[in-house]
Amino acid sequence: MKEKIGIIGVGIMGKLMATHLIEAGYDVAATVYTDAEREFCKNNNVEIAETRTDLLKLSKRILCSLPSPVISKSIAKEIVDATTPEHIIMDTSTMLPEDQTEIEEIYKKSGATYVEGGILGRATNCGKWVMIAGGGEDAIKIMEPICLPFCEKVVRAGGIGAASTIKVLNNTMFCIFNTAVCEVFVMAEKANVELKALYDIIANSQAGTNCGVFREIGNRIVEGRYDEPNATVQIGVKDNGCGKHIARTVGMSPTLTTDSLMAFENAASFGLANEDTAALYKYFQHVYQKNQN
Repeated sequence: MKEKIGIIGVGIMGKLMATHLIEAGYDVAATVYTDAEREFCKNNNVEIAETRTDLLKLSKRILCSLPSPVISKSIAKEIVDATTPEHIIMDTSTMLPEDQTEIEEIYKKSGATYVEGGILGRATNCGKWVMIAGGGEDAIKIMEPICLPFCEKVVRAGGIGAASTIKVLNNTMFCIFNTAVCEVFVMAEKANVELKALYDIIANSQAGTNCGVFREIGNRIVEGRYDEPNATVQIGVKDNGCGKHIARTVGMSPTLTTDSLMAFENAASFGLANEDTAALYKYFQHVYQKNQN
C-alpha cells in the first residue's frame, strides 16, 4: 500500500498532480476552498481534509501548489506548529529564492523538512514535466517517487533557492518569447499576411523559431482561443517581475525582461489579466491601431 499524499492547492496544476497520483495507486487528500475544488475532489476520489491541520494528520508528505509566495508563506506560518520532524513539505509554486529561504526557516521551528520544487512544463504536458528540486538530497530522494507520476524526471539543482532561480529564469524567457510571438502576429496582420498561413508555414518548417512557444501561442492566436489558459497574463506579470528582481540583485538592468514586463502589465490593465498569455496579441492590436490613428 502506497502512502497517502497531501495536497494544498488544487488549482490547475494541483488537480493534475492529484489525478496522476491516484492513477499511480496513491491515496490523495487535499484541502479545498471553493465549490469547484470540492466537486473535483468528490469526483476523483480525493479525500477532503476540512482543515490544513487535519491534512497534516492524514499525510506526512505534502505538496503545495499555490498562486503566490505571500500565500505560501502565510500557509507555512499557519501549519508549522502542526508539523513534525517526520513531515516533508514540497512547494511547487513559483517564487524568488529569498522567499524559499524564508519558508525553509519557518519549518525549521518544528523540525519539518522543506523542499522547493519548480515545474518545467505547461499544464497540457503533465506527465512529461521536469521537476527541479532544491534542498537536502535525502528529502528529495524521498519525494522523487511521489513526483514521478506527474513528472518525467526529478533533478536536484542544489540547496534551497537554486531551483527557484532556474524556474524563474525559465519563465522569464517564456514571457519574452511569448511577447515576441504576439507582436510578430500583429505585424503580419498589418502587412496583410494571413495569420493561419504564417502559423502553418513556420510550425511545419525547420526554422529555429519553430519552437513550443511559437506553436502554442501562435495556434491560440489563429483560433482566437484565449480562455482556459495554460498561464494567465497576470501570471506573466508575476514571472516577469521575478525575473527582473533576480537581474537587479546581480547588478543587471535587463532590457528585454523590462519591456516584456511592461507589455504584460499593460495587457493586464487593458482587462486581459485572466486570459491566456497569448492575449498579448489583442493588446498589441490595440496599441498599434491607436498609434496608427
